[in-house]
Amino acid sequence: MIDGLLDAALIAEPGSLRILSANAAAAALFGVDATALCQQDLFELATTPEDIGFWEAHANHLGEIVEAQTVVGRADGRLRPVLRRVSRISTGARQGVYLVVMRDRSLEMRAQSELEQRESELRATLESTHDGILVLDLSGRIVNFNERFGALWQVPEALLTQRDSAAVAAWMMRKVSDPVSYTRRLSELSESVSASGSDVLVLRDGKSLERQTTPQRSRGQTIGHVHAFRNLAERAVAGDSAADTAQGDALTGLPRRFALLGRIEFAMALARREGVAFALLHLDVDRLSPVNDLLGSAVGEQLLIQVADRLGHTLREVDALVRLEGDSFVMLVYRADLPRAQGAAQRLIDVLQSPFDIAGVQIGLSASIGIALFPGDGETPEALLDAAVAAMTQMRQAGGAGYRFRQAATQALPPEPAESDKASDMLTPLSTRPHTAAALDHAMRQALVSGRFRLHY
Repeated sequence: MIDGLLDAALIAEPGSLRILSANAAAAALFGVDATALCQQDLFELATTPEDIGFWEAHANHLGEIVEAQTVVGRADGRLRPVLRRVSRISTGARQGVYLVVMRDRSLEMRAQSELEQRESELRATLESTHDGILVLDLSGRIVNFNERFGALWQVPEALLTQRDSAAVAAWMMRKVSDPVSYTRRLSELSESVSASGSDVLVLRDGKSLERQTTPQRSRGQTIGHVHAFRNLAERAVAGDSAADTAQGDALTGLPRRFALLGRIEFAMALARREGVAFALLHLDVDRLSPVNDLLGSAVGEQLLIQVADRLGHTLREVDALVRLEGDSFVMLVYRADLPRAQGAAQRLIDVLQSPFDIAGVQIGLSASIGIALFPGDGETPEALLDAAVAAMTQMRQAGGAGYRFRQAATQALPPEPAESDKASDMLTPLSTRPHTAAALDHAMRQALVSGRFRLHY
């Protein structure tokens, strides 16, 4: 009977525990001949104190089948992990016999160790990426995630620990600012197992997350989806590549034109896919040249640094601020139609109204802003940027200190005054007397701020 078993098996006599018979699998497990095993007893084969205590307790009486994990010692001194089952079998003899069956767990434990190692490496890989990773099976159940995912979505640790898929999904639904669009996208993913793509999710706290979705495949079959989430604000700060770093602005630390064009391309792709507009605002600081002439270029540079800092505080995390050159800045405002673009421009104007303090000197500034909207004002990054520049130029020609849309900029402006009219101006043009004009401009603005002017209309 025991020769027909795949597992190692011994037959022993109760009481003395002398081994009566052993099969070939047992001989291979212990590394000795079966006849050599039959010259020993089960006490001699015990390798742990627990085994010795077990045989002492059950040498004569074994009431039921006993199963346990233990180790056996081979003739070469190595140990093998086994799953051992001991049972009493009735025979013609009064006491019957003990049947000891041992299953070698070496391969199983080696495979388990390798699996644990791979799981550990996978976990380390998930945690080393800056993206938040969420892996779902085809039914929407959570398969895996990393800590970054929980941090981006601010998911309570209890929900993630319990892997309560329904609760996590409900939490994410409450966090997004547009649940309808979010639900529609989830439906699209569930309808197609091979669906992939990217979109941007705006959360209620103002954070914007880019989501990259790819199918998860195993052995040629799609078994789920991998969602990678990235904070767009952090992506903007980090830049697009080493080339972006090389093109960064040394004075303000802002990205430059190279990075801007790439972000406009991304915004265009996103707008085409989701059917939403975005705005490009080109801002030029008014009257910066007289400040440089009067107070020096070092003061002008400090002024630009403060301007960049103020402009940056008006933008949402998802938006981008870039310095092109000199006193020119460009803001990319995601998901902005005409009213929202107008609101963004007004915030920029408002934030520049308070005087700037440079080395104890109060300097007042204003800005001319040109606004271009996608898709109406250009189909390429360069065309959209040119449209914003054209609108800004028209605004500056109209007197500055305001904003203008590209559509309005195409309208006819009042004709330039004749030379005779210019000669009759009360003030000499700035180009002829820069220092005097700058000083007068600065003094007048300080008087306005301090309330020393009374305006009659």
